[in-house]
Amino acid sequence: MAEFPYFAQGEREYPKYYIPSGQFGDQFPADKIRIRSRDENRHAVRRSSPLGWQLTRDFVSENPWITPAQSSDDVGVVVAFDCEAPGLDGTFLNPEGTWSYSINPLNWRTDGIVADRSLNIRSRMYDLLGNPKEEIPNHCGCYIEPGRGVLKVTDANPEDIEQLIQGLPKECFHVQDHQFFFYNLKKNVMDRKAAYFGKRRIRSEARLHQVFSDRYFETV
Repeated sequence: MAEFPYFAQGEREYPKYYIPSGQFGDQFPADKIRIRSRDENRHAVRRSSPLGWQLTRDFVSENPWITPAQSSDDVGVVVAFDCEAPGLDGTFLNPEGTWSYSINPLNWRTDGIVADRSLNIRSRMYDLLGNPKEEIPNHCGCYIEPGRGVLKVTDANPEDIEQLIQGLPKECFHVQDHQFFFYNLKKNVMDRKAAYFGKRRIRSEARLHQVFSDRYFETV
């Protein structure tokens, strides 16, 4: 997750609002979201991003305070997806026959509409040590496969990407979840930040209006 802090560059307190999560198939993302989403600061969380992690119906049912993202600017939500090449039927991360909530990071839809690569601002690919090595404009498109909920990545050649996790096929882009859509995800952090503060301003103005209204009618 070396790349995550770049998403919120300039946002001094991003850990308070954006919960980065692990990407290696363990329960760390789930545990972190359980703790941070359940507490009294839930509505201060703009977005949690456990990319590459299964966000299943059972998990959401067992943790009803967790809300899968539905658009580009909803807040207090979980943005999740795991990337694969078209044609792959399943992995031990997202087995065949299972289904996960996902959102498309290019068109911010949750259906199967294909997002063309032209919507991809630019990818940022990393080397084995976690250092940026290449940025590619309009690198790839993607769509959500309705049957399993995984994100299918178009225009990316599995032969060009080194598989770093033993047991995963080359068509599984688990490590590249952030990298393929780096600048779209970075922009979305700023979009959700604006939505969060905009909604907070509206709530503050509504409370202020109510206070003045109550005081007015108390004097009538």
